[in-house]
Amino acid sequence: MAFIFILVGYGTKIGLVPMHTWLPEAYSEAPAPVTAMLAGVLETVAVYAVLRSKSIVDQAVSPEFTGNLLILIGLVSFGTAALFILIQRDYKRLFAYSSIEHMGLAMVGFGIGGPLGTFGGLWHLLNHALAKSLGFFAVGNIFRRYRTRQIQEVQGMAKVQPITAIAFLAGGLALVGMPPFSLFNSELVMITSLAQMTFQFDSFHLGRFLTITVSHEIRSLGIILVIVLLSVALFGGFIYRLTGMVWGTPPTGIKQGEAWHIGQLPLAFSVFALVWMGFYLPPQVETLLQRATDVVIGR
Repeated sequence: MAFIFILVGYGTKIGLVPMHTWLPEAYSEAPAPVTAMLAGVLETVAVYAVLRSKSIVDQAVSPEFTGNLLILIGLVSFGTAALFILIQRDYKRLFAYSSIEHMGLAMVGFGIGGPLGTFGGLWHLLNHALAKSLGFFAVGNIFRRYRTRQIQEVQGMAKVQPITAIAFLAGGLALVGMPPFSLFNSELVMITSLAQMTFQFDSFHLGRFLTITVSHEIRSLGIILVIVLLSVALFGGFIYRLTGMVWGTPPTGIKQGEAWHIGQLPLAFSVFALVWMGFYLPPQVETLLQRATDVVIGR
């Protein structure tokens, strides 16, 4: 019961469903640098607090209890965010719901547990921090030029803000898990950990006379299927909106062209880091992630 209360408290800060309602409102109204910090740092710290609490509860109760709870709330968050992303008309809220989606996916990885699932979840947090910071920095540049948050009112970014358009499109592709960006790799690691779950059986009692026995393999395949189907829907919805903003005819009266300045260095660094780790995970980063994994799983 204590872990449930901990999950509700920190889950509110993370933005897990159903404690998520504050997040889209706050992210859509806060300045872009603040939102990048909230999405990239604040959520990650709260997730780590949940993981440290989980390691204690696992010793007192069982890893199955906390694992199943994290998988459940992760899938609910992932699915709910996906639905809101598909109907979103505000591009800042679009990225806000994307944060909920990725935090839910990371929770699934931590719920699976073990060295592979935990490593994948931690790597996903790092990748998400880079991609979401990139996205919100780009969003801030877009709002400064277009003075609107409505997706349908932002057209022709390739002509109006070509540098920001590249960064914005790269951030969007990274967030939907497209290679060569590193989020594809961390999602693949978590799905692989799901596929490697051993062939065991769980019994679910429904009433006095009905008992359903489900193998871990069937459950794992079901979770993978849900994640893949929602990811395909997210890819379609996200790319449809992003490409419409990048291409098209710019609004009349808006200044076209964008000069390079030092404020765009964070955009360039984030794109470079996401692509670089998509091809090659530096040994130093891998060592840090492995040490964090050992701490989380108590090894």
